[in-house]
Amino acid sequence: MRRLLVFVGPVFAMVIIFFFISGYFSSTRCKNGVVKISGSTTTFRVSLATTQSEWSHGLSGHAPLSPDEGMLFLFPSPSVRIFWMKDMLFSLDIIWVDKDWNVVGIAEHATPESYPNTFSSQVPVERVLEIPAFDGRRSPVHIGDRLVFSCS
Repeated sequence: MRRLLVFVGPVFAMVIIFFFISGYFSSTRCKNGVVKISGSTTTFRVSLATTQSEWSHGLSGHAPLSPDEGMLFLFPSPSVRIFWMKDMLFSLDIIWVDKDWNVVGIAEHATPESYPNTFSSQVPVERVLEIPAFDGRRSPVHIGDRLVFSCS
């Protein structure tokens, strides 16, 4: 009996932890938020993509965003992320963000016409921020910036 408890106890604890972590950004907790560039006044109101379905759909078919809006993709673990512009109606800046919220790469001015080409992070990332491309101007987000996220 004691051997069974030694085995079942840790397994039960891991299951509880998994369900807590996997539901951390679930719809009952946070579906929208604000991303701020640390040391700047620039902020973006973002909707969150936290599920496989939301990651796949992203902003496809979405009406153009205002300059202070975006979508923040939150993934459970770091990986090289690949995005495309399928069914997009406007251009984006795709911002690759590591586990510490540091901007590690940017695909500027990704256009709907670029589909089926893809854009990928050069290093594993846990987050991706999509914001409207800044027509003819550089994005206000730069490699090395640190982002700060809060639920709204």
